[in-house]
Amino acid sequence: MLESERIDAPKVELAAADFEGTLLNGQPFRLSDQKGKVVFLNFWATWCSPCLKEMPDMQELQKELGSKILVLAVGMGEEAERIEKFQKKHQFEFQILPDPEMTVTQLYGVRNIPITYLVNTSGIVVGRALGPREWTRPKLLEFFENLASEQPNP
Repeated sequence: MLESERIDAPKVELAAADFEGTLLNGQPFRLSDQKGKVVFLNFWATWCSPCLKEMPDMQELQKELGSKILVLAVGMGEEAERIEKFQKKHQFEFQILPDPEMTVTQLYGVRNIPITYLVNTSGIVVGRALGPREWTRPKLLEFFENLASEQPNP
């Protein structure tokens, strides 16, 4: 299923690299605290038009799946002030993590954006998508629902 959507599955089981930071809303965030949820980890920038193109679908994905999924957009090399201006204009409701020093970006080896890592309920990376996608296509919604229904490993 992932291949038909141009999403690469890892060749070996790979735990998502843990990180922490402060969300745009001021709340502390740590990836490892999200076990039990599917994490949609997206890297983007305010100047990236393909990134902006997929954000409405990211918003819809968060609305469709609610508490089963965490859509997290990491602002690559972006200061919070710049993202706040962007956010004021677009009013997205998913979580945004500014990454001005590119700490998280480098941790994940991101060079091109948008890029999205799909992390299952056990904290394992199950897919990576380079470039924008239509994330609310029925096949993908079903994939995320199935992923969210998995019991996390301890």
